[in-house]
Amino acid sequence: MRLRRAFLVAPMLLPLGACGSASATPAATASVSSSPVAVPRPTALPADAYPVMAALQGHLAGKWTNTTYSTNGTMAWDVSADSSARTVTIVVTITGNAFGMPAPAPERIELTHLAQGRIGGPSMAFGTVNGTITSTGHLQMTLTQLPVAMITKVDVSGMLTATSVTLNYTVTFSGGGTATGTVTMSK
Repeated sequence: MRLRRAFLVAPMLLPLGACGSASATPAATASVSSSPVAVPRPTALPADAYPVMAALQGHLAGKWTNTTYSTNGTMAWDVSADSSARTVTIVVTITGNAFGMPAPAPERIELTHLAQGRIGGPSMAFGTVNGTITSTGHLQMTLTQLPVAMITKVDVSGMLTATSVTLNYTVTFSGGGTATGTVTMSK
């Protein structure tokens, strides 16, 4: 009987998102076996997202709409880019009854690992953020541990261009059920 060694791909710590906090990617493992075991390869990181985020520099404004409950408000991003550090800072301002609560105070979010296409970290308004942005502007992220107990998570997907942001989101409630909505902003 031939034994194979167990392999562990160590989690990669990425200091990301707001306040440069860390997030870990899941580890892939294979067990000891007498027959060959396929070990999943780590997923390649998306290409450099700094250029697409830096192109958003300036003021974007628009609205968010919860299509399930017919509620809405405004959203604005004031975006600044630091080309030498390759970081982007966004000040997010929301109005309306966001997540069933009064709108949060404006929040400053610094994106520090755009070269790896990763965004994430803790946020006062949005909980724990974990996601990716590709070099073509496709965004995917999940918000967990939101400051609203009735919400388990929010899944967000969308597209960023040099002049606009278009997002779709799904809110999952802890008691069951979901709500969907959109965010559209432009310069």
